[in-house]
Amino acid sequence: MKNIKYTGFRRTIGEYTKLASKIPTIHETTEINITGLQKYCKENSVTITSVIIKVLASVQKKYPIVNSFIARDKFLRKRIYFPNEVDMAVAIEMNEYDCYFSTIAVFHNINNKTIHELMKEIKHISQLSYTQMPLAWLTTILDKLPDFFKSIGINI
Repeated sequence: MKNIKYTGFRRTIGEYTKLASKIPTIHETTEINITGLQKYCKENSVTITSVIIKVLASVQKKYPIVNSFIARDKFLRKRIYFPNEVDMAVAIEMNEYDCYFSTIAVFHNINNKTIHELMKEIKHISQLSYTQMPLAWLTTILDKLPDFFKSIGINI
């Protein structure tokens, strides 16, 4: 994994970004015409979601700073790391027993997958039941922790 020093101008930008994240921000929503994308998806038998994820992955590969993170090296100096792979988290809404819930699935190494492979993975995850989800057992345990703490006299 490639990395560079986190000093000087990069560090200043990082500090300003950290400060800016504490300031209320303005969000904008824009409507776009996706008839061309819909036509492409229909002609190639792919989903809009898989195409958008693949496009975002190619952007991250072209502009690696978008896919970077800051961490300390073995000498505790901050460095900017650029992963070789592009991983992406996707929110998936599901319905089980008339209850809707969202889960976040992380798809790994997107830059080396075709749109069809990605679409197959998304479809597979979205068809799993809640109990079949990866780490569902952990979620179940974490959901029970407040009751457990209460039962032993600890209020959280």
